[in-house]
Amino acid sequence: MYSCINLSRKRLKNLSILNDKRKLFNELNEDFFQYYNTLGFTKQFLLYRYVKLLNKNDDMTGYIWFSKYDDRHYVINSMYIDENDEDLIEGLVRLIDELKPRAFYAYHCERKGINFSVLEELGFYKRESTYIMSLNISTFNSISSSDGIYIEPFKKGLHEKIRCNIQNEVFKNDSRIPLSVEDIYYDETQEYYYNEGSIFLKKDKEYVGYGQIIMDGDVPTIVNVGVIQAYRGNGYGRMLMEALIRIMIDNGFKRAVLKVSANNSTALNLYKSLGFKIYNETCIWELKK
Repeated sequence: MYSCINLSRKRLKNLSILNDKRKLFNELNEDFFQYYNTLGFTKQFLLYRYVKLLNKNDDMTGYIWFSKYDDRHYVINSMYIDENDEDLIEGLVRLIDELKPRAFYAYHCERKGINFSVLEELGFYKRESTYIMSLNISTFNSISSSDGIYIEPFKKGLHEKIRCNIQNEVFKNDSRIPLSVEDIYYDETQEYYYNEGSIFLKKDKEYVGYGQIIMDGDVPTIVNVGVIQAYRGNGYGRMLMEALIRIMIDNGFKRAVLKVSANNSTALNLYKSLGFKIYNETCIWELKK
């Protein structure tokens, strides 16, 4: 019933129709044409080999677009088939069969409808999970205080090096590339950057923590919150979070969002105690062929 065919120039219109529907299966499915249109003719032609179209009774009903990282590791950028297709699993299995064997495939997916259960049925397993949490700011009334602890607003042109050092210390691990001061300046130029939303936590005269609000459309999102290791366990992370939420209240926002690793129980418990609730989940899924 199903067959897979390679993408070609004459089939771009078929892919365009499917590409427009990609978020019905996964909000994180990437836009093929946003990338394709940045390429020259030769690279566009070479990209065709990484797209497979699903044909059912002479009708294009799904596709998969993937990228090569190395000979054994690939990323699935986008995958789609109509969830109402009565042969949904059969069609996706047919697409997966087109992938190179003896390799690993990673796929970033946000929970929506039945997509997580479909991925499990296809043989994917969760490699990493992130919770998306939300807070109704109008219900927030938590206030903490401690002697010698202060909140200081971030000032452009003055505090970039301090922020860089704190973030590198807070989020240090073997797989993370340290930030540079140039990265901080670049962050300040981005559309999501919110000028009133960056703050430091100070103990006496020492900078010991940092937190930030960025804008996802019109929704404020808390990011980069952390306290230097030597000062953890004193409730300073809570004070930093409360200060960020207070900024949102003062600026008329009604809802706050953040993301946290499902494995970070300390942060997860803190956010829950502040009133944040899990409303969705994103996962990096992996398939071993």
